[in-house]
Amino acid sequence: VELRFSPLFMAEVHNLKPEAVVEAVIDGVRAGAEEIGIQANLLGILSRTYGAENAQKELDAILAYADQIAGLDLAGDEANYPVELFESHFDQARDAGLNITVHAGESAGPESVRKAVQILGAKRIGHGIAAVNDPALMDLLFKYQIGIEANLTSNVQTSSVTDYASHPVKKFLQNGLLVSLHSDDPAISGIDLPYEY
Repeated sequence: VELRFSPLFMAEVHNLKPEAVVEAVIDGVRAGAEEIGIQANLLGILSRTYGAENAQKELDAILAYADQIAGLDLAGDEANYPVELFESHFDQARDAGLNITVHAGESAGPESVRKAVQILGAKRIGHGIAAVNDPALMDLLFKYQIGIEANLTSNVQTSSVTDYASHPVKKFLQNGLLVSLHSDDPAISGIDLPYEY
């Protein structure tokens, strides 16, 4: 399993230090994975909505444990917080050896996906719905084997797509793109991964 968490989001309710949240998440996930007998990787999330300055605080907390975290994700308000605001953050993350995922193409157009790849170095795109409207972008995703994390139920619930039948996942697969199914936020969507399958 792969789990994502935003240290600031988790810290703010109880006024915790983001570094302490990262440490606690790592310890808890490790203990749970050992108890259940599964492998669990962690991705730290930078939330666009907190802005670039707070994203740096979040990143610093994640980088303090970079050897125990598989990657970094950018999530949140894509339309109002473009990737350019976070370029230096992702330079630091790549320098620390973290894999890069970016939520893009859900509430902004194909250019958001393109910039996630070209500016931030994304190897995976969360959602990526808008890519279906740009054949050149789909070619780019295919050429560099950039994975699409498809979140069908979430996309229907947020009206990013009208219904399951109109979701571009089938078109992505027909064009040879790497696609994996994800539950996005199971607590919000009220679903789990078997439901998505």
